[in-house]
Amino acid sequence: ALFPRLQPCEVSITMTDGTVHTDRMDYPMGDPRNPMSPEQMENKFDGLADGLLSAGANKNVKRAIDQAEAAPTIRELMETFVADL
Repeated sequence: ALFPRLQPCEVSITMTDGTVHTDRMDYPMGDPRNPMSPEQMENKFDGLADGLLSAGANKNVKRAIDQAEAAPTIRELMETFVADL
């Protein structure tokens, strides 16, 4: 069995002209074995946060994540995630 060593997924898309495009991935995007780039992570966050967070809150959350290691306390870090939604 492939699982859990691999978590394969194969997708085939058939175009209107009959052409078939197939791709397979052994690990999902974001898995440590197939990591996302910082740009991909930011784009995913923006897509998920769109319509839920104000532009200001989105910016504040990103800043807090970028500076998380420098936060004096976890409380100050977490306040960023609940303020200005």
